[in-house]
Amino acid sequence: PSAAAKDLVSLALVFPRVEACLFLGMGLGSIYAFIMGLERGTKDVAVIHFMHMIWAIAVCACHSQNAGLFGMTPERNVTGADKLVPFVVLTGVQAVLYTAAFILSSNSGAAKSKKRN
Repeated sequence: PSAAAKDLVSLALVFPRVEACLFLGMGLGSIYAFIMGLERGTKDVAVIHFMHMIWAIAVCACHSQNAGLFGMTPERNVTGADKLVPFVVLTGVQAVLYTAAFILSSNSGAAKSKKRN
């Protein structure tokens, strides 16, 4: 196989970790909504920003590790670690934006969620 084919397979093998990060973020968002007592159907956007924030931070960390940026060896199936750097930048920017959105929306006082009894 060519180097390009190996890189494609390598990137394809990394995506299950990305999907796991998505479920981590969504699950933690659900826990946040439960702890905060948010009613179903309310328009409280902070929880959505929280879920996106957790996903972006986790997936950025996964890409950073596989790009060799944490000083750790990438997974054995990653052959083109340098090709993951743009994904690190992309998800890092998303993490910053989602974190800012979460902080701003959770501190806004505009959310009028009902607490569960």
